[in-house]
Amino acid sequence: MDIEPDTTVLDIGCGYGILLDELKTLNCNLVGWDISEIAVSYIRYKGHTGRCLDFVKYNPAENEKYDYVITSEFLEHVEDAESTLSKMDELAEKAIIISVPNNCLPYKDCKEHLQCFNRARVKSLADSFNFKKCYIEEYTEEFVRSGSDRTKSFVIRRPSLLIICEKQA
Repeated sequence: MDIEPDTTVLDIGCGYGILLDELKTLNCNLVGWDISEIAVSYIRYKGHTGRCLDFVKYNPAENEKYDYVITSEFLEHVEDAESTLSKMDELAEKAIIISVPNNCLPYKDCKEHLQCFNRARVKSLADSFNFKKCYIEEYTEEFVRSGSDRTKSFVIRRPSLLIICEKQA
């Protein structure tokens, strides 16, 4: 994939920078934001630009823009998805890329999921913005989770949605 050298990508809720590490080969300007100072310190240690902030309470500056805004497994953790998406829309020049669990409510040990998304809800949310085009794809996310005794781990397969909202030119 050819990306212009001055392309900017913002990863909101970047955690320990796994996605930033993968995107590093594109040779563009990568920035990660996370609420965890430990996570931000770690991505800075790995050479990424990082900023510690609570995005829900954040108000973007008028001239603060990124070509692409990405967030993965973040939107389900906020109370007001429309307001959060509105802030992402303010920051993004070309597109917003989002990944959320598909029709997943909190697990027994995962009470922080405040939103439940499915294809219809995502489409309705995206339709409230003036996007040029919105692509919605279903996929299965797989990740390893440690057992309660921390000696055993297991793979969780969770249905997810990938949403790409292309902005008007």
